[in-house]
Amino acid sequence: MAEKVLKGFLQVFPESVDYIKEAAGPADAPADAPAGAPVDAPVDAPADAFADVPADTPAPVLSTYKSKSPFNFSMAGITNEGVYGQENQDTFFVWKSGVEGTFVLGVLDGHGRKMGKFASLSATTFFKNTLAADFQRDGLAELRTTPKQYITKLFIAAHQAVSTMFIELYHKAGWETQIKNGVLLKRRRKYATWSLIDGGTTCTLVFVLDGHKAYVSNVGDSSSIVGGVKLNILPSNWFTEDQDPLQKAKLTAAAKSCNIGLKPIPELCEEVTANHSPENPAEFYRVRNFGLKPSKETMADLYFVYDSLSYSKENCVPIFSVDPTDPRKCNITNKGEYYKNVRNEWATLVSTPPSAEYHNTLAFTRSLGDFNLQNYGVSNIPEIRCLDFLECQNCPWVLSLASDGVWDNWEFVNAVKVMLKPIYLEKSMKDGNSKTACKEFMEDNLKRAHANFGNQADNMTLLLCYVYPKKRMYGKINGIAS
Repeated sequence: MAEKVLKGFLQVFPESVDYIKEAAGPADAPADAPAGAPVDAPVDAPADAFADVPADTPAPVLSTYKSKSPFNFSMAGITNEGVYGQENQDTFFVWKSGVEGTFVLGVLDGHGRKMGKFASLSATTFFKNTLAADFQRDGLAELRTTPKQYITKLFIAAHQAVSTMFIELYHKAGWETQIKNGVLLKRRRKYATWSLIDGGTTCTLVFVLDGHKAYVSNVGDSSSIVGGVKLNILPSNWFTEDQDPLQKAKLTAAAKSCNIGLKPIPELCEEVTANHSPENPAEFYRVRNFGLKPSKETMADLYFVYDSLSYSKENCVPIFSVDPTDPRKCNITNKGEYYKNVRNEWATLVSTPPSAEYHNTLAFTRSLGDFNLQNYGVSNIPEIRCLDFLECQNCPWVLSLASDGVWDNWEFVNAVKVMLKPIYLEKSMKDGNSKTACKEFMEDNLKRAHANFGNQADNMTLLLCYVYPKKRMYGKINGIAS
């Protein structure tokens, strides 16, 4: 499958080989200089993509998979380079099955000066092709019966597809490559020093089946936010295995008690993706267990540190202090040097240790790609959560996915207030897509990013999916059903 995806990728992006030849340079070339485009670039600078993505319409499958969704969905996405002339390494996609209420939303944020763009693009290509093939074959039967297994396998295969793509792109550009202990290496000519092929991508996918069963899956920090209503974050087996009936009734009642009005409440907003920040103790414990050694039971091989503009990464302040007498106890030191966003969250990193043969860092603990860091505990295995849209059937609401180039500029509740403006709810319902809301939100975000980060503003990608209960038909979105 990965080889087929590569062929399709090169047909769509034939310039990629020339890019490798020009941008990769010799093996010992210095790092690219940071983008220096003026910060007063117009907010309507050309976006790399902007679309209410058309449906992928595979051949019809068994009638078993035909469904009548209890909701109408209005969706679109937009991506922008952030600083005029800067390479955009973000991608997004909407895959539509052709069956009402069954679709997949995706946002990917590539990183790595040479290969970040191709990590996100190749993973996106892989996901879309694989979903279409699996739906044509059996209507995503494995996703329906064993969702955690299917989604995990999909992410692992996408990770491998990124590896295959990297190797093949360098081969076609005339480089030698090798894989050493899972690490991808390159050199321009025989006897030259091998250097690291570095790069990867975040990945957040939301799978929706039958109009209401949602599986939120992510590696990295491209967060998804539910805004306007309260939905429980449920375990990945919620729709496929028997649940405690009392617990299920309790959770459903709690959600429905919040969702009694006819108008969305912006203050009801919650991040539904898993937290893969280096400040998450659960991720620290996971990585520590990955490389646990008898002589080093309290700390992970991978360094968890607060980023610094003054020190080498191995000399940065540790995020965690661990009780040497009880490794199960750790405390966050809270000694960051600078904030990474307007929510006053510290800039943090995971870093390879000084003993590593090849050194690199990452701002989160899970990703696709980043093959050197995967040897130290960075993982391509997603965390998977369920949402049941049936918990709110009274009013419209919004499901948003975005890269950190968007979220770094917002308190979540303030972003949701903008997304839920009545004019956007009305127009998205009327148009059948959320293109206007995406465009105007991105214009606002660009201004904020330039004010907050100047010419260091990041790539930014947003996908908005408005959800409208069919049992209520809305005229003006003013809290009164027509």
